[in-house]
Amino acid sequence: MEIAKLAVSPDPNRKPFYDGDKGASYKFKCPNCRTKNVIPFEVLLHATWNWKENLDSDVRKEIDLKFGLSPTGKSHEGGWTCINFVDCKSCASKLVSYIGFNEYYNTVYRLTEQGLAQVKT
Repeated sequence: MEIAKLAVSPDPNRKPFYDGDKGASYKFKCPNCRTKNVIPFEVLLHATWNWKENLDSDVRKEIDLKFGLSPTGKSHEGGWTCINFVDCKSCASKLVSYIGFNEYYNTVYRLTEQGLAQVKT
């Protein structure tokens, strides 16, 4: 697996796309065809805790390198790193997203888009 040029690069000062206690889906446009795609909040929450478990070490290294991830597991703005793989619903491009997931009070979340790229297989 190889991650192509980043469509969204990490930025520690980026404003969150969500801040509250209900949770929010991540909505983004495919960098290839510009179709709107969605990753549900529940998927983001689950991926925050176990995204590394289902990936081999080479894939983890590629993600760490391309997104400049911290060895501590913290995202660029200080939350937890959340990585998801998704296929565009329109063009079927394989994509990888990186969300900063910060639960700063019990069940109160701040979600920040930190990366999006197409995956070459």
